[in-house]
Amino acid sequence: MSHRGVRALSLLLALGAAPGAFAQTLDPSALAFDPSGLTFDRPAPRLHIAGAVDAHYDSNVARASDAVTERRNLDKSDFVLSPSINADIVAPTSAATFTLAGSVGYNFYLRNSRLNRERIDLNATAQRRIAICDVGLNAGIARRQTDLGDLQILNDDGTLIDGGEGTIVNTETQWRVGGTISCGAAVGIEPNAYANYRQLRNSAEVRKFNNANVFDYGGGVAYASPAFGRIGVFAGRTDFNYTDRASDPLFAATDRFHYSYIGAKLDRRLGARLQVQGQVTYTRVSVPGRDLSRFDGLNWNIAAQLRVGGSTRVSVATARSIDVSAGFRSDFARTTIYSGKVERALTARTRLTFTALRRERDFAQVQSAGFPLAANDRTDQLGLALGFEKSQRLNFAGYVQGQRRRSDLAALDYDAVQVGLTASLRF
Repeated sequence: MSHRGVRALSLLLALGAAPGAFAQTLDPSALAFDPSGLTFDRPAPRLHIAGAVDAHYDSNVARASDAVTERRNLDKSDFVLSPSINADIVAPTSAATFTLAGSVGYNFYLRNSRLNRERIDLNATAQRRIAICDVGLNAGIARRQTDLGDLQILNDDGTLIDGGEGTIVNTETQWRVGGTISCGAAVGIEPNAYANYRQLRNSAEVRKFNNANVFDYGGGVAYASPAFGRIGVFAGRTDFNYTDRASDPLFAATDRFHYSYIGAKLDRRLGARLQVQGQVTYTRVSVPGRDLSRFDGLNWNIAAQLRVGGSTRVSVATARSIDVSAGFRSDFARTTIYSGKVERALTARTRLTFTALRRERDFAQVQSAGFPLAANDRTDQLGLALGFEKSQRLNFAGYVQGQRRRSDLAALDYDAVQVGLTASLRF
């Protein structure tokens, strides 16, 4: 896989969040940390397929103020049932190493049935040694109902932007495909290159201004040593093409833009008590006809994991990235996430997990006439979960978590609490 890292499933594993509740709050794709595996060892075969059911109560599914919830004609609180099939498969063969990770599920809302939607996040990879080079391919799909907190809501006169439905129902679909190549011995200098392509599509007409194709490409050189892992430097560029803006006078001026970056990365997962994986880049944004130099500067993706004694594990992660915002009328958003998790084994079969996360977003608003297109915001989340391993195949987890968002648009502020139970059966 490229330096952009591991997808949503890895973050769920890293943070230990309950699968149903976390997916309803903060977008996990901004962080990329694989807490498993070693830097050099060939991955061991793994075949984990599980069925899961998450049931939880959500005190604020609208992710907005009471006034906006009423205008959307939604019940503020709801009960959500989320069955899913989850896969974590690693298949090393003589020809190549294949992986499949992710989940397929569905969300059922008891009161707000308009929000019922499939939930898909799958990523497949294949890696093969050809002569002196390792060649990797990856492909994936993600599809979900957009979190209502990420859908732009109001005009400046207090009316809903499109009269209603597009502020509630929107299905995001992302297709992704990419490849990497690195050449050289397992220890020593490795030149490398990568390319990744994504398509983001929205189902609601009012959201299609942010349909986009994203192409990320670049290369660099790494040095690998068993003494400290892998270090490398790289440079690249990310191109954004908004496919449905050219005919819209409000947005046509920024139907294309790009940013370029240079950076360094470290991968030190050598089996020690402390593991570190991450990268830091310096990014310059180029948007035709606009001065958005305030978005120039450092981006990063860094995570660490520390084992304390035989029963406690502490994980921390932070990331900053620039990407398309599917539901807000903006050219892009710069998102910064800070997270932490503490896991403690209480007995051989019970585990207590505490998680904390902060997300800050800074939107590059589209230049247009007269209404607030986006808002800067900050969302905090705290969670506590108690897991019980009934057997090697059957697991249960109860959890409670709360979120609070504060924005420069008061209509977007909300508080929410989820309380739920997850059951998982490994086949």
